[in-house]
Amino acid sequence: MLRAALRSLANEVYFKSTHFAGLKKEGLREWYDLASQRLSKPDAVAIGGPSDPFVNLLKELADLSDASPDLLQQWQRVESTLNARVRAIFGLLGAEGSTNVLGQVSEILRKLPALSVRSGRSAIDGKRSDARLGQPDVVLESHAAIVTIEMKVRGGSSARYGPEQHLKYLRIAAEREAQASDAFQSVHLFLAPLQSSDLVSNRSGWLRGAPEDGRPLDVDLVRMFGALPAKRQEQVNCLGGMNWLLQRAARTPTLALDLQRFLRGVEDYKPGDESCATEIHRQVEAVRHYGI
Repeated sequence: MLRAALRSLANEVYFKSTHFAGLKKEGLREWYDLASQRLSKPDAVAIGGPSDPFVNLLKELADLSDASPDLLQQWQRVESTLNARVRAIFGLLGAEGSTNVLGQVSEILRKLPALSVRSGRSAIDGKRSDARLGQPDVVLESHAAIVTIEMKVRGGSSARYGPEQHLKYLRIAAEREAQASDAFQSVHLFLAPLQSSDLVSNRSGWLRGAPEDGRPLDVDLVRMFGALPAKRQEQVNCLGGMNWLLQRAARTPTLALDLQRFLRGVEDYKPGDESCATEIHRQVEAVRHYGI
C-alpha cells in the first residue's frame, strides 16, 4: 500500500521529470533503478515510522540535484507528489476504510461494493491504457465496480479540468465495463479544494455552474463535444458519436468532492492498527498543508 504509492511517485519523477523544476537529469536513471529495486522489498518502508517516506524519497532527489530546501518544498506541492500521497491514504485505509469514507459523499458511492486501490500504472486487459487514454490519478475497484479519481490542487491553465480529461475518464470506464462479465458500475470523482475558482477550464461553457461538493457535475455534452480537439471528436464518432457520449455519461456519474471534506472523513475513520493510523494522519496533514 505505502510502497506502491512510493513506486508510483518514483515513476512520475522519472517519466515526468519536467514537472519537478530544477531536477537534474544526470544520475536520474541510476536513482530510479535503485529506488525501484529498494521499494520492491516488503520491508522497504516502515508504516508509521519516525520520518515521512515521501519526504525521504524527495530528499534523495534533492541530494542528486544539489537542490535547495525551497526547491524541495516546491516538489512537495507538485501534483504527482500529492496524488501519490492520496493513493497511499486509500491504500492504508484498505477496502473497508475506503468504501466507508467515500460512502459519506453520496448514496451512489454508498451502494458500491468494497473497493481497493489499484497499485502501479494502469493495465486494462494487459495493455498500457495510460499510453492511449491517460493515467487516472487514483483508481479504486472491485470485481463489480470502478471509481476513478481526478485530483486538482493547483489553479492555472495547465492544471484545470477540461472536456478532454472528462472524456478520458468516460473512456476508461467504458473499457473496464467491457471486460466485466456481470453487471458493472462506474463512478468518476473530481477531488479538489472546491472553494477555489480556478479549477475548471470552462471557456466553452461545457460545465453548467461551478462544481458543488457531493453533487454530480452538470455537463452540457453538446458543448463538451464541441470543445474537444478534432482528434478526440473523431475518436468519439468512431465509438458512436453523441449517442455513445450520452449513454456513457449516464452510466458513469461524475461527482465533485471537496478535498478538505475528504480529508476530514479520512480523519474520522479509525483503523485498528496504530501504526497505520499514525501514517494516515501524517499523509492527511501533508496533503492539507501542500494541496490546499
